[in-house]
Amino acid sequence: MGAVKKVFIVGGGIGGLTVAHALQRIGVSTRVIEMGDKRDRIGTGITLLGNALRALAELGLVDACLEGGLGWDTVSVRDGAGTILSEQSSPRIWDADRPAALGLMRPRLGQILEDFATKSGAKIDFNTTITRIDQDDRGVTVQLSNGETDRADLLIAADGVYSKIRQSIFGDEFKPHYAGQGVWRYTVSRTEAMNGFVLYRLPTGRVVGALPLSKELCYLFFLESTDEKLRIPQDRVCDYLRNLLAPFTAPELVAAAKVIGEDKHISYRPFDVLMMPAPGTVAVSCCSAMLPIR
Repeated sequence: MGAVKKVFIVGGGIGGLTVAHALQRIGVSTRVIEMGDKRDRIGTGITLLGNALRALAELGLVDACLEGGLGWDTVSVRDGAGTILSEQSSPRIWDADRPAALGLMRPRLGQILEDFATKSGAKIDFNTTITRIDQDDRGVTVQLSNGETDRADLLIAADGVYSKIRQSIFGDEFKPHYAGQGVWRYTVSRTEAMNGFVLYRLPTGRVVGALPLSKELCYLFFLESTDEKLRIPQDRVCDYLRNLLAPFTAPELVAAAKVIGEDKHISYRPFDVLMMPAPGTVAVSCCSAMLPIR
């Protein structure tokens, strides 16, 4: 196979759009195949640490991301009433003059990456899937759900832990399995107390975390370990979340509990993992299914 001039990327999420932009910057034509609609981006927030910010800087993406979210440096542990027990600064490993980490809404990050990818020249096909893949020594031919056939030198599967491309290539043997833990995320208005990565701890061991996403927003998160995937009926979600927050008396958490159900985004993700063997190594893929609840 000669020099790669054209690439298919299956999946228009964070990984797919970032690699599309990166390849276009070095002159490789890219076509992103995304099964979802661009208007359907969902999610709470995401935290990008120094290594991710360094990579985004190398691709010319970091300034737009910083403008779209809120950078932070502080890591603090507090008791249930909000009293600070310990606090330290997170190291600025990528740029001494820029924040150590960044929080922003996932839909906002997705839009930034899409904008840069398309400006770089990438073609993005939404509401489209690959129905057939044929490989040979010179490249790959795909048939698309819109009836089109196209060919490229390389295909990159960036369609997540439940990848249909992986299943079509390797078969049904390798399937994600529940890791025994899941996370609740609850987007609320940010207060000055939520100035970085904050953990509120009770003597019972229960912990609530907070991470900023913008000047106005942050999300609270709760990790739960269960033998089976947690399934809470829709009409009980708000009460369930209130019970999780009830033992905490920090003013910002009390305020957050009072507005549960008032069109604040709530999501639960079971952590599903998959380990794929590769020659001489073991590659680990970890992700989870999002169940949006409003």
